[in-house]
Amino acid sequence: MFSSLLGTTQASRLRHTLRDLAEVDDLLTRLRHRARVHTFAAHRAAVPRLRALVATNDLRRLGVTDAAGDRVDGYVAASDMDVVVSSLSLRPDPGGSVTLRVTTFDIERVRLLVATDLVSALDASTSTDPRLQGTGRRTLSELLESYR
Repeated sequence: MFSSLLGTTQASRLRHTLRDLAEVDDLLTRLRHRARVHTFAAHRAAVPRLRALVATNDLRRLGVTDAAGDRVDGYVAASDMDVVVSSLSLRPDPGGSVTLRVTTFDIERVRLLVATDLVSALDASTSTDPRLQGTGRRTLSELLESYR
């Protein structure tokens, strides 16, 4: 999977780094700057439009029943952030139901990556929901162990 997204040298470095990681916390620390996280409140009519605009992962990949309702958690290109926020009238709100992970990485590649267990687990492990956080961390631990 990653070899199609990375060059040979980068893929080799990634494999070497993953073999050396001892703990899930080490992986999370290395990936903490993959996106800037913003939380918003949104009108429920904006939610379906928002889901169509962002690259979202599927928590069912982790065995979590996705009772998303009015919740959205996804990646958006940094260049699109202001337009998305203004066009959907999103309001900054630390307790809001919309989490946008703003990235400068190519959004089409991000769409491919969010379809993996790894990114689903990374996002879950940084959730404010303790249940999701535990599921994400367990999955990351299993993925790291299977890689070694």
